Amino acid sequence: MKLRSKILVIGSVLAAALIAAALPAALGASSSGKGLFKSNGCGSCHKLADAGGKGRIGKNLDKAKLNAKKVKKVITNGKGAMPSFESNMSAKEIKTLSAYLVVASRKAKALKKCKKLKGKKKAKCIKKAKRIGKKKKKK
Repeated sequence: MKLRSKILVIGSVLAAALIAAALPAALGASSSGKGLFKSNGCGSCHKLADAGGKGRIGKNLDKAKLNAKKVKKVITNGKGAMPSFESNMSAKEIKTLSAYLVVASRKAKALKKCKKLKGKKKAKCIKKAKRIGKKKKKK
């Protein structure tokens, strides 16, 4: 095999590997909670403003009082019309998604309360609500 042919083969293999590695991210798959919500199609059934979910079949997660342990159980085993995602997601992904849903739900409820306020109080409320779930910086 000539040197030029070898270079083309190696280049093609590298390009294919790079595309395969980037494809899940390009399709919306992610290890983040929001990415998991989107890539698993949760928004087709559930409403969750933070992730763009507009579903009306399942629970409205913007209004729900969520507990991470219960959410994890429902995602793992399913409940009612909701199927189990145990075979589609790893235990770590389920835990990540559960934690995200609890925080996003708390944030949505806090932002809803801010809508009733005006002026500086509203701005302060929104700023505070957007910080929900973010880690505090260490000094």
